[in-house]
Amino acid sequence: MVRILFINPLHPRHGSTYRARNLFKLLSVNNRVCYVEPGWEEGGSIVSVNDKDNAMALLLSAFAYLGACLKTRFNLLYLQKPMILTLPSLILAKLWGKPVVIDFDDLDSAWQTPAWKKNLMLFSERFMPKCADIISTHNAYLGEYITRICNKQVLIVPQGVDTDLFDPKQCQKATEKERLGLGGKRVFCFLGSFTKGSAADLDIILEAFKRVSEGDADAFLLIIGGEGPLEAYYTGLIETLGLQNRVVVTGRKDQTEIPRYLRCADYGLVCMRDNPANRYRVSLKLLEYLAMELTVIGHVVGSSRDAFASYCYLCDPSAEALSETIFEVMQSESRKPSARNFIVDNYDWNRFVPLVDEVVSCCEKRLR
Repeated sequence: MVRILFINPLHPRHGSTYRARNLFKLLSVNNRVCYVEPGWEEGGSIVSVNDKDNAMALLLSAFAYLGACLKTRFNLLYLQKPMILTLPSLILAKLWGKPVVIDFDDLDSAWQTPAWKKNLMLFSERFMPKCADIISTHNAYLGEYITRICNKQVLIVPQGVDTDLFDPKQCQKATEKERLGLGGKRVFCFLGSFTKGSAADLDIILEAFKRVSEGDADAFLLIIGGEGPLEAYYTGLIETLGLQNRVVVTGRKDQTEIPRYLRCADYGLVCMRDNPANRYRVSLKLLEYLAMELTVIGHVVGSSRDAFASYCYLCDPSAEALSETIFEVMQSESRKPSARNFIVDNYDWNRFVPLVDEVVSCCEKRLR
């Protein structure tokens, strides 16, 4: 049994935190894991770090993560993302001769503004993987990019979904629609926070929905989530488009609540512009839409397209193309085959225990 210190420096609103928490659970099956995340209350092996969105608090949190290293007995350090906040922890682990794994799950530098943040993230993404022993990631496209920037072993641990939680049989569509006051409405949904990664292409969806709402008086858009640095921008865009009476923003919800909101939707919308940042990521919302058997409409790229295109109604990444495809799907009597069995068999988190065990096993060889 390996003692693992897992540090996730991200807030709960980020999709990477959902991934980190599940990696923690998988690693805990056969190892002893201490998990550190800002904002989580202490309990069991979970350590809380108070982390606010300002420079001083971020600096203090870097020392808090370093303190966790000093106080914790561990054989292996596992870091969620290459982020400057955990660089001191990485350096300490290497000085102690401990193997380090970094889970590199997004090209975050592509989302950053202003320039100093972008350059800091670029430095982290280029330098920190070179100091790690092993890199885990969730798709081959990002894996190839990582291999180009550093000569390290890259192991794939796919993006997963809890298919027991995200199961449409757990609640009734009509009941959930009535609960939100959307009974009898045609409900479209977008799942994500108002962050630069999650909502990067939400503007296309809102502009497309504006066209749909003008042609269908019963159409409503449910944004499951919200909150984040782009909240003011997107609430302003909703008002500018005159959609404030046709769009419901739930605010951030606990992961256990999200399936109930997805259940009241008839269609799941996703739009990914074709750029490197999107090609190197995996759409978590797409996995959750398909697990809940939603009709998915939009544009996806990279591994998301490779794996799930046959289950989605795809179009070009423009408001005009998306709205036209939505109308075509609404008028069609046929539907794409359900992807749920495929998701359960290949993307349920519980399937990946052997994969995280392989990551640990490769590190154990370095411990000997």
